[in-house]
Amino acid sequence: GSRNGQIYIWDLASGMLGATNHAPSGENQYQMPIDALTYTPDGRRILHISGGSIFELITETSQTRKIAHLELNQVRCMAISHDAGSIAVGLEDGRIAILEGESYMLRCSWDAHTGAVNALTFSPEGKLLASASDDESACVWNVESRECVCGRLQHDASVSSVAFSRDGSKFVTST
Repeated sequence: GSRNGQIYIWDLASGMLGATNHAPSGENQYQMPIDALTYTPDGRRILHISGGSIFELITETSQTRKIAHLELNQVRCMAISHDAGSIAVGLEDGRIAILEGESYMLRCSWDAHTGAVNALTFSPEGKLLASASDDESACVWNVESRECVCGRLQHDASVSSVAFSRDGSKFVTST
């Protein structure tokens, strides 16, 4: 996440940088760190979490608005399903929370790891969620049942990232 509350949007073709902060329009207050962010699947919005709230940045207008206050602290990462119906949030205490994509209401949460959750990603069809943790493990979860579907995959160090293949038949981890 960003420690100074800035989101930097880069144009890959030109290499040009645009920067915006996450404070809603008209507020001149101390910028809180951004804990996690992700583009929505349509590419028109960036969702980010800061200080226990979720914000939406409209990329065309650079306007930001607070859309929900979460009863979740110490957010480490987030991911959004490809259909935008679910948002997963990984927490410092090892929990994973799933939010409804439209209402941002908490659907469920569970104790997923014994260490901080460092990374999350949804499978292409959105039914599975992979997590990486400081507890030196990765897991693939059934989003509905919250069950680890392939057993806890132990590593020899903190797991920093996870990704599914395009067809969802494989996933990779890194330490």
